[in-house]
This record gives sequence, structure tokens and C-alpha cells, in this order.
Amino acid sequence: MINTSLMDNHQLEVAEALQGANHLKYCDTSTLAAAFEDFDPTAMEPLPPSDTSIVVAACREEAGLVPADLVDDVKAELEARRAGKRRRSERKGKG
Repeated sequence: MINTSLMDNHQLEVAEALQGANHLKYCDTSTLAAAFEDFDPTAMEPLPPSDTSIVVAACREEAGLVPADLVDDVKAELEARRAGKRRRSERKGKG
């Protein structure tokens, strides 16, 4: 359930993205009852395994603990993963 009273409502942005990937169904207080009635857990896709290396690398970069060439490698890897996710998402949308 999202909190719609928050400034900039980033919870909604995240919830919409996760719902678009069938990882969850989001609601607010006005749609909570209907969300429970309509929810089908078998239609949900599991989240992919977590990879904390990107977050760790970003934190280390901000703290000045990572050589610049390694930071560039991590950024390139992150962009490659994002591109792969976009391609998979586009393929799902066509099917």
C-alpha cells in the first residue's frame, strides 16, 4: 500500500514499476479492499536474485574508496543490465 500524501510520491513510481513487471499489485487506502478481492498470487513473477555489488560500488565511490577505472566498469555493467531488462520487458510486452 502506497502513501499518496508524500511529496513527489516516489512510492507510487516504484510501485507502478514493480506492478508493471508483475512483482506486486499496489493500492492505496481507497482501493485496499478491492485489491485483496482481485489479487491472484499465482500471477506474480518472483523478484530476480539481488545483486548488492552495484550499491556497494556506488557507496565506495561516494566515499572515495574505489579507483576510477573500477567505477567505470561497474557503471558499464549496470547499464548493460538495464539494457537487458528493457529488452526482456519489450519482448514480454509483444507476447
